[in-house]
Amino acid sequence: MIGTTLTSWILQVARGLEDYGVDYRPLFRQAGLDPELLKDPNARYQYTAIARLFHLAADATGDECFGLKASKHWHPTTLHALGYAWLASHSLKEAFERLERYLKIVSNVAKLYFKQEQDTYTLRFGDVLPRHDGIEHPAQVDLAFAVLLRMCRTSCDGKFNPLQVEITHAQPACHAEFETHFGCPVIFNAKHDQVVMDAKSVEAALPTGNTELARVNDEVVSRYIANMDRSDIVTQVKVTITDSLPSGHVTEDHIAGRLNLSRRSLQRKLREQSTSYRELLENTRKELAGQYMADKSYSISEITYLLGFSDPSNFNRAFRRWKGVSPSAYRNRPHATPTAGLFQ
Repeated sequence: MIGTTLTSWILQVARGLEDYGVDYRPLFRQAGLDPELLKDPNARYQYTAIARLFHLAADATGDECFGLKASKHWHPTTLHALGYAWLASHSLKEAFERLERYLKIVSNVAKLYFKQEQDTYTLRFGDVLPRHDGIEHPAQVDLAFAVLLRMCRTSCDGKFNPLQVEITHAQPACHAEFETHFGCPVIFNAKHDQVVMDAKSVEAALPTGNTELARVNDEVVSRYIANMDRSDIVTQVKVTITDSLPSGHVTEDHIAGRLNLSRRSLQRKLREQSTSYRELLENTRKELAGQYMADKSYSISEITYLLGFSDPSNFNRAFRRWKGVSPSAYRNRPHATPTAGLFQ
């Protein structure tokens, strides 16, 4: 697999270099990156060339805190449509789960693991897979952490600090700036690159949550990933199912035909991914049901149609299987909390 990253993520590096009076274009070319691709929001750079760029940027600026400072140029489009889906999430918990699920749009070699441990949540950056002979620069991790903090603070009106940040690289000379920036203890030479957060802050409802906007941007992200990685048959099938549901044409033969595959070939490819068409259809409907049910502008009859059910009784049976109650009882339950996109 060739590791790639969105050029919009690397635009932060270009803008950061400009802050130091450094012309980024020669450094991009020296690293093997075409600076003109920064103008294309869908373009991608090769990961190994990006790592070379970070080394060049750190040398040119002479600042070990370059990654922290470059993060001020973060914008929602830095993460393509995922940035707007993040901002439309109903809680940071939902936003982190969305980031974990769709991170591939930003980088197809990076991994995130988000988990709860009693009264805290931990977001861990997994090792880059495959490793690239140690060419990564510490500023790459610093930029990722700093952007993550800006995203959280943007969603929380600036009122967010993690409990602790742990970073695997050595402590830099400017280490005091890290604690000032993150507003919490920062541990270097750690075992993992991770951030620990208070559960109440992560689970708190955000006033900017917007179910429909989140759903629309999720669809944009899914389509981008499906087009980017033709070998990702699971995402391609889910995108095709989503497109086909309102028409009711969601048979396995129909979806296979839309993907230019025979039914048998589709079944074989999905078995290789330890799943099946029936499972993907069920999960896609379940996830979309959560998004539609959280948006009171959709009536239950409209949701029935949008999910491709032939009549309301079929939707009722499916919904009871997912949640144990009817759609109307679920929607009218007291103190209902929106759970767009995370219907579990």
